[in-house]
Amino acid sequence: MDQPPPVSPHDDRKVGTFSAIDTSFLAAAGFMALGTLLFTGSHGIVRWVGSGMHPLMMAFLSNLFSALFFVPWILRRGFRVMHTRRFPLHALRAMFNVASISCWYWALSLTPLADATALSATAPLFATLGAVLILGEPMKIQRWLALMVGLTGALIIVNPVFAEFSTGYIFVLGSCIFSSGSRIIAKKLSATDSPLACSAYVAMLQTPFSFVFALFVWTTPGAVQLGAMMIVGIMVALAQFLTVESFRTAEIGAVESFNYLRLLWAAIIGYVAFGEISGASTWIGAAVIVIATAFILRREAKAKRATAQP
Repeated sequence: MDQPPPVSPHDDRKVGTFSAIDTSFLAAAGFMALGTLLFTGSHGIVRWVGSGMHPLMMAFLSNLFSALFFVPWILRRGFRVMHTRRFPLHALRAMFNVASISCWYWALSLTPLADATALSATAPLFATLGAVLILGEPMKIQRWLALMVGLTGALIIVNPVFAEFSTGYIFVLGSCIFSSGSRIIAKKLSATDSPLACSAYVAMLQTPFSFVFALFVWTTPGAVQLGAMMIVGIMVALAQFLTVESFRTAEIGAVESFNYLRLLWAAIIGYVAFGEISGASTWIGAAVIVIATAFILRREAKAKRATAQP
């Protein structure tokens, strides 16, 4: 049998190194793309259920089923995976998440899905600002400019001068602000606690916190509503797992841009399920926000690599 020709050690495409890296990145991109689809699909279900259930009730049920999703994993791997010395930070993050989810579900009951999703793309901008104000991270002129450009994109979507202002936009921005607080806390927790512990703690602690708020508007859900929110909870938990797995498989800066697939999924789901068609201002504003956040993420990825180099 003929022997294959020798492979030059300098030909990365043939030695398997490039292939391994390429396969790893494709897997990470696939995890992120599927995660964004699950997140956005769950938002579509929330918008559908929202006409018959209070947003605070939906937030509680979604958190409850997300928490139950993690129970089998914890029982199988043992409670040692939940070890932490920073429980107060986990509790604080859960409070931020409850506020973020409640505002988001409220927004979805008032605002077209694609418009809300486009405006929610400002979340990394608020996270950047929060990292400067709370964590004391340096803020160079380029990041300030990107932040201003991104907020300009948000104003284009909201369009407060030439269009009827939607109260839902306030809830979207509130959700982004609280979500940014959660991200900042998660960044501190990730230095000491495992991804599973961080995900499980926030899901489980969110449940009692959101239950307190749900008591003020409590109505017993019907079988269809309960089933829908169970699906939402499972979809959100799976999406969170896929996102963490994506970040574990590849650099965050390399796959974060796939998060913008949410805009596409939201436009498709909004049109097919609800007959919603976004105006030009939504797409123009979304494009401006994407450019600004992509710039920030790219610079942060470069800075992280530069710090990691000896």
